[in-house]
Amino acid sequence: MTSLTTSIINRAREINGLALVYCQQQGNGIKPKDLMPFLVQNGIFPKVDDRNGKPLRDVLRAVDDAGQLGDLMPNVVVDRKLKNRYWSFSTEE
Repeated sequence: MTSLTTSIINRAREINGLALVYCQQQGNGIKPKDLMPFLVQNGIFPKVDDRNGKPLRDVLRAVDDAGQLGDLMPNVVVDRKLKNRYWSFSTEE
């Protein structure tokens, strides 16, 4: 397991809170690429990327690799495959 910087921990908490708000408005099962414009609008990321939410997925992967996904981002659902992870956001913990 890797350790997380304070910056990543704070960003993960902010993302989780904003994702909860977004899911309450839009419903459950939100994918990172769909959440990215809302996170950019709220100052979490500087711009919407062209890689389907890669900056967000990088944060999710770092938190997951550190074993803190359930603690920092309880509203994230991850489907782990051999090679990839598929992320979604929900209002349910």
